[in-house]
Amino acid sequence: EEEEEEEEKKPTKKMKAAAKVAAKAAALEEPPQHIQVQVDGILSDKTFDTLELSKSTMAGIAEMGHSIMTEVQARCIPPLLAGRDVLGAARTGSGKTLAFLIPAVELLYHAKFMPRNGTGVFVLSPTRE
Repeated sequence: EEEEEEEEKKPTKKMKAAAKVAAKAAALEEPPQHIQVQVDGILSDKTFDTLELSKSTMAGIAEMGHSIMTEVQARCIPPLLAGRDVLGAARTGSGKTLAFLIPAVELLYHAKFMPRNGTGVFVLSPTRE
């Protein structure tokens, strides 16, 4: 009888999987983190090198002539790369588009996404410009 009770107390695979899902959900429900960034105009003190980006993404950024992130990029890219939702607002020309495209491209790259997989990213962008 004692052995049966001990058997019932042992976590099953389903219980372990449910615990992992619950832990991930709890991590996503953490309060938003405010990223501290020193700013000079629209540029921040952070470089793209501080991000763990793929070589091809870093090459593309360098090819465009960028090395220092703008404030909106420095505040948005790290949480987006971590899979968090972000709401950002900044003036025209501040780098918002790159702030959401870099994490999207990285997600596709790490998922080994292929065109045959269908739509990888859907961007809905209202504009007044």
